Amino acid sequence: MKGLDASGDLGLTPQVSRPLLARGLPQALTPVLAATSVVYLVAVTMAGAVLRARRARLSLAVGVYASLTLAACGAIAGIGRVGSTRAVHLHHVSLLQQLPGTDDSVLTMRGIAEFPAFDTFSLRLPLADAMIATASPTTTTDQIVDAEGFPVVTGLFGMAGRQSFAGEAVVRLHPLSISEHGRQVDAANESGVTLRDCRFGRGLSPGRIGTLAPGQSVSASWDAGTAEDEGPSGPLFSCAMDEAPVPLTETSRPVVMHGTTTVVAYRQPVLNGTPGD
Repeated sequence: MKGLDASGDLGLTPQVSRPLLARGLPQALTPVLAATSVVYLVAVTMAGAVLRARRARLSLAVGVYASLTLAACGAIAGIGRVGSTRAVHLHHVSLLQQLPGTDDSVLTMRGIAEFPAFDTFSLRLPLADAMIATASPTTTTDQIVDAEGFPVVTGLFGMAGRQSFAGEAVVRLHPLSISEHGRQVDAANESGVTLRDCRFGRGLSPGRIGTLAPGQSVSASWDAGTAEDEGPSGPLFSCAMDEAPVPLTETSRPVVMHGTTTVVAYRQPVLNGTPGD
């Protein structure tokens, strides 16, 4: 890692930023709340028409409207606690940097968690060699781990409450396989998912590759006049994946991940004639 940092390639890799979310209710809750409101209004309107046509007594009308209101309140209270609305929706922008010469990668994540109900939640990043930092109301940074030593985002949140966080971990994962033969560079997708927006780095042709299916490999060559050791050039190869490399979990609810992970691979750094550490 020190050798890679000293080579200058890390400094040319764009870092992650917090995802942007529109204000208001989460998209998963909006249609459910809208449907509940429409059903309530239709039921109240129909009940009013029937009671008026039958010239019902005031006590009956009050009882009917009270029952409808209680039913609507119960339905709204159930949102976020039953069915698909139970899920915690986590929006993230992640970067997975493969460390050359090892089987490890550095995962950096910026995210926002959206909570579906008034309850206590505990989102876990299931990696021992990891950390999560959240911003507290006092503008300080909190890092919390659970009883098993895993970093968590935890607390009491209301329906549609949000919590932003930043996480970092070392994970044993290399979705990309890189090999060099003279002036040729080969890249292969060793993950089980399709990678998109794939491209070789500066000085290699062809640069833009596009989609890379699982098991597929591509090749590029150093451009004429480009020295292979001329200095930092950033990632040798990069792709984007829609799946999170390490999904977060919650103790009693499903977690739905939304976002993009950029996967980058570097050349093996050489400093003073010896491979970097």
